[in-house]
Amino acid sequence: MNTLLAVIFFALVFGLLPAWIRLLVRRWRWRKREAASAAPAAPVWQPPVPPPAARPAEPPAPVRPRPRADKAVPDEPLGAGGADLQYPVARAARRLRSAQAPEEQYEALLDTAEMLAATIAITAAAIFRENGFGARLRGLARAYERGVTFGTWTTFVERLHEYPDVLPGGSAALRDGALAADLNILRRARNDAAHGGKPRDRYAAAAKVAELGAPLGRALVGARFLSALPWVLTESSSYRSRSDDFEVVAKYAMGDHPEFDRRNVVSAKPVANDSFYLLTPRGPIDLTPFVVNRYCEHCRHEEACFAAKLSKDGVTTVQSFDLGHQIVDHELADLLRVLPD
Repeated sequence: MNTLLAVIFFALVFGLLPAWIRLLVRRWRWRKREAASAAPAAPVWQPPVPPPAARPAEPPAPVRPRPRADKAVPDEPLGAGGADLQYPVARAARRLRSAQAPEEQYEALLDTAEMLAATIAITAAAIFRENGFGARLRGLARAYERGVTFGTWTTFVERLHEYPDVLPGGSAALRDGALAADLNILRRARNDAAHGGKPRDRYAAAAKVAELGAPLGRALVGARFLSALPWVLTESSSYRSRSDDFEVVAKYAMGDHPEFDRRNVVSAKPVANDSFYLLTPRGPIDLTPFVVNRYCEHCRHEEACFAAKLSKDGVTTVQSFDLGHQIVDHELADLLRVLPD
């Protein structure tokens, strides 16, 4: 009994009591630190603020002049308006935006204008062909025998105002001829350059770029309707019996990137593989023989090309939109010959 009582006594006195005291001390210190941290920090010194009357008056906000109603082109970089159009236009416009030297800008500006004219003409020609209006393609068919040029495309665009409903969503600039007029300004500049009128130095080139930038900007704005008529390159097509239509896997040939994004498109009619199509509200329209996908020996990969010339021996030359490489083709001659029929 004495031993048990001694054990209990010493455990209480030398064990529990000191531990309890230490716990009280720690809690007290902890509360002291919490109180110190909760106290507001001393304010940082700031210079005295003068009374409102002594403050200097703030200058009035600058008033930006309102844009004129007759301003020709929006304030944006050259070629910016073509960034989301069909690949030929968007790719050329990208080179124009990235060009640094005035001489490079001059060449890229004319290339962008030519690709814009070609894209408008090809899109309209495909719609004519789909709807059986071959008579409207006689001039284009004759041009293929000589070889299509910038003038071929602008001449075709000029006549589109006679058919205001050919292009869904066609702009007022296309219907009233303003778009064709701007493209003709740029075509004449290309002709002048080809006949010795090319700028001789960077200063002359910069002046030409400043002069031709306005009609190109107006033409790109007037051709905004092209964004609602996208081009696609088909990969595969599968029939869906339940809905009686076709699910098409296609590459979206819009924008300036050479690698087209894949998209799924539903078509009420079958489409050919590895072919360019124009998507319209009434369904896809085959762009063959105007635009084709061909392997380029120079680039070592497939390129989007347009039919450039039909020779008398039945050989067609197609030309890359991107780099201008020419490729011999033996499949398009018959389709080009029957365009006016």
